[in-house]
Amino acid sequence: MKIEQSIMDLKGIGEKNAALFHKLNIETIEDLLYHFPREYMRYPKAGPHLKGAGRALKQAVVATVKSVPVLTRMRGTSLLKFQIVDQKGQMIWVSFYHMPYLKNTIKPGKHMCFTELSM
Repeated sequence: MKIEQSIMDLKGIGEKNAALFHKLNIETIEDLLYHFPREYMRYPKAGPHLKGAGRALKQAVVATVKSVPVLTRMRGTSLLKFQIVDQKGQMIWVSFYHMPYLKNTIKPGKHMCFTELSM
């Protein structure tokens, strides 16, 4: 495969996806290779527990999912909520907005890394 080829030569790229890439001025494989994100997010280093109450700093924690995720919908917004426990035993509520598909991924007993994001 050559980088001058159309992105439609790539597996999984049909007319619909090619039209979306066209909006980003991506026509060839080379265009795709040189399309970089406009910004990057720097995540904090994950620790075994959260430090301090009323945390002002962004933190990441490796924790175990404790409860089954509950999905609620109201006024066009979906909210997925569940509890995690860190290595010190501190229980923390986690909420995901507009991500109902995570309900099938997050299972009690699973170890995961969580961080606070605010957009």
